[in-house]
Amino acid sequence: IPNADAASLGAFQAAQEKKILVLGTNKNQNDVAPDVTLASGVIDIPTAFLQIAQEVQKRTFTGRILQLGMKEHVITLVYNPALRDRIPPEAQARLDTAQQQIIAGTLTVPTVEFTPVKQ
Repeated sequence: IPNADAASLGAFQAAQEKKILVLGTNKNQNDVAPDVTLASGVIDIPTAFLQIAQEVQKRTFTGRILQLGMKEHVITLVYNPALRDRIPPEAQARLDTAQQQIIAGTLTVPTVEFTPVKQ
């Protein structure tokens, strides 16, 4: 799972050379290496910014760390249709269930707490 914008291209190239599956991040990267990119975790930045803009407009905005994901419709998993059949049906069912539970709020995705450095 490369996460380095343009620098990620090397990871996609290596995945193609080794014929191993890779996952895209931040945007739909399924077309970067379509023969090995199984899916991409896509961030909908405009939706995230809209929430902040609405808070600013309502004068309810407070500076804080926001963790937005599938439940808030900011993160989606976009499968590469050319490779989706590589996911075994049982695994696909578990993925679908997990996504539904995350969106419903019945499954909590682990996060790393951020602690600002005191100066």
